[in-house]
Amino acid sequence: MKLHVVPAHQDDDDDIPVRFIPPDGKDEWKPVAEWVALDWSHWLQQHGWNQGRIHQYLSVDRYKYGFGLRRTDSSPFTWMYLPVPAAVPLHASTSPNLLYGGAAGGTKSHSTRWDAYRYCFSIPEYRSIIMRRTFEELRRNHIDKSVIEAEKINAWFGREVMQVVRSEHEIRFPLNNAKITFGHCQNVGDEEKYLGDEYDDFRPDEMATFEKEQIAGVQGRLRSTKPGIRARLVGTSNPGGAHTLWLKQWFIDRNVTKQENARYRPADYQYIPARLYDNPWLMDPDGTFTEYENRLYMYSRQRRRQLLNGDWNAVTGQFFDEWAPGRLVGHVPIPAGCAIERWIDWGYSKPGVCHWVACLPNGRLYVFAEWVFSGTIASEVAKRIHQLTKDEVLPITKGRLTRTIADPSMFAISGHTGESYADTFKKNHVSLTPGDNDRVLGWGRLRHWYRKHPDDAGAWLIYNPDCDYAIRTIPSLIHSTVDPEDLNTDGEDHAADADRYGVMARPSPSVIVRQRSIVLPDSIRGMLRSLDQRPRQIGQVN
Repeated sequence: MKLHVVPAHQDDDDDIPVRFIPPDGKDEWKPVAEWVALDWSHWLQQHGWNQGRIHQYLSVDRYKYGFGLRRTDSSPFTWMYLPVPAAVPLHASTSPNLLYGGAAGGTKSHSTRWDAYRYCFSIPEYRSIIMRRTFEELRRNHIDKSVIEAEKINAWFGREVMQVVRSEHEIRFPLNNAKITFGHCQNVGDEEKYLGDEYDDFRPDEMATFEKEQIAGVQGRLRSTKPGIRARLVGTSNPGGAHTLWLKQWFIDRNVTKQENARYRPADYQYIPARLYDNPWLMDPDGTFTEYENRLYMYSRQRRRQLLNGDWNAVTGQFFDEWAPGRLVGHVPIPAGCAIERWIDWGYSKPGVCHWVACLPNGRLYVFAEWVFSGTIASEVAKRIHQLTKDEVLPITKGRLTRTIADPSMFAISGHTGESYADTFKKNHVSLTPGDNDRVLGWGRLRHWYRKHPDDAGAWLIYNPDCDYAIRTIPSLIHSTVDPEDLNTDGEDHAADADRYGVMARPSPSVIVRQRSIVLPDSIRGMLRSLDQRPRQIGQVN
C-alpha cells in the first residue's frame, strides 16, 4: 500500500488536495467518533508516524492528557475529551511561554479550553484567564461552548461541578475552589482592568489580534504561590494581521536581541504547530479536506497560506510587495571616499532607528549598518550615534559623512525649554536635516528604490544582511484599512520611516556613474567585522 505523507507545507498553487487513503481499500472513512485503533494507526502512518510513536499516542498520551470520569476504580471511563495527536504536545508542555496553532481548524481554542479545565479540576484554587480581543469573539468561541461542555460534565456528576456564571464572565469549580475568568481587551489600555488580578495561567486566544502591549499588560499578572505550579502564558494564534510580527520573533524565530529585551531567554519560549490536516474531525469522508479548503480559497493566496498551513512568512495585505530578499538583501563593496549618510527615526517608548547608508557611485544606496534604540534620552542617543560614526563607521569605510536626515518631529520645541531634540543632537555633535514627512509620496519613492538596478539582479537600495531589524520589520508592514496608499501604523514601521526620510531627500534613482569599487579588507573591529562579509549591527549588545 502506498501511503500519502502530508507535506509540511502544502503549496496551494499546485492545487493538489491532501488526501488520506481510507483503510482496507474502502472509499470512505468512518466518522472519527467511531474510529478504533486500526483507523487511527492507518491515518497517523500517512502523517509519517512510526509504529512506536503511534503506540505511544493510542495507548498512553490520548488518555494521559484526556479528561475522563468513572464511578469506581474498576468501572470504565466516560471520556469527555480526548486530544487529537497535534494537541498532545500542548498538554505535555511545561514551557512558561507557549504558542500553539498556526493554521485554521487545528483545534486551538477547543484544546486550550479543555487544558484549562484539566488544571482547574485537579489543582485547588487554580486561577486561569481565557481572553479574546472582543467580547463577541469571546462569547462565540468560548463562553457559549463552555456552557455546553459544563452541562455535559454536570449531567454525569448529577450536580453542578462547573458553574458558568455569564454575568461574571467566569466558570467556577466548587470541588476545588478553582476559577476560569473570561476576559477581553478590545482597546489599548483595557489590559489595565486586570492590574489587580493574579493568575496561574493566561490563555490569550488568537494572539495576533492583540497589541503586544496588551499581552504584556495581562501577563504581568501571572504569579503563583502554589507548590509545584509555574505561572504560564499559553497562547494560540493563526498568523496574519498587524501584530503577527512580534509573535513570530518571540515564539518561532526566537531572535529577540538584548537591546529589545535584556531578560529574554529563547529556551523559555515554545511554538507548537497544529494544522488543519492534523484534525481528522474536519476531514471529509473521502479523506480530503475539500469542503473546508474551498471556503478558504475565497481568501488571497497569502491568507490561504496562513490559514491552511500556518505559514508565518506569508504577509496578508503586504504593503511593500516589491520586497524580495534575493534582490534587496546582500553584501556590497563600499569604495574609499564614498559619501555616507545617516537616516534617523526617533523613538523612546517605541523603537528608534539609525541607519548608516553608503551612496555608491553607480547610484545605488547601501544600508550597511543599523542601531535600534529605545528608552534612551536624546542626548545619550546623539552621543552614541556620534561615537559609533567617529570610532567605527568612518575608519572602517574610509568614507566621508555628508549629512543626517532625521524625523521632522525632532525639530519641534519640547515643553518650555525652548530646545528641540534637533538642538540637543547638535549640542552633541550630530547636526540634523529635517526629513520630508509626506507619507504617501515617501512610500512611493521607497518603492522606486526597491526596484531592480540595471547593473545586476539587485535593487537600487540594498540592506546588509545584518540589518536585522529593517529586514524583519519592513516586509511585514501591511496596508492601512483607512488609507490604502498608506501603511498600517500598528506595525513596526520605524525602520521604514527612517528610510522614507532618507530617500525623500534624494532624487529618484536614475543616474549611474561607473567607477571601480574597492573591497575593504576584514576589519579588526568587533562590531563591524567587515563590510563585504556579514558585519555585526552597529550598537549590538553582546
